[in-house]
Amino acid sequence: MPLFQFVSDAGPTGIPSPAELDLPSLRDAQYEAVRYLGELLKDDGAEFWIKQSATMAVNDAAGDRLFTLELALT
Repeated sequence: MPLFQFVSDAGPTGIPSPAELDLPSLRDAQYEAVRYLGELLKDDGAEFWIKQSATMAVNDAAGDRLFTLELALT
């Protein structure tokens, strides 16, 4: 299974902390990125309303960016 790295600026510390997961496909990594970002925001949603944005970047095992989720107030 491919290794995916998830890096976000969301969550209680506000400091990006990568998480790595072996997942069957890119589609599974997309679903996990949404779920994981939601979990981070659930733990510190108040910070989101102050910063008014949150991102989740997903990289492959080589560190190449595959996609980025951006959540922002408009």
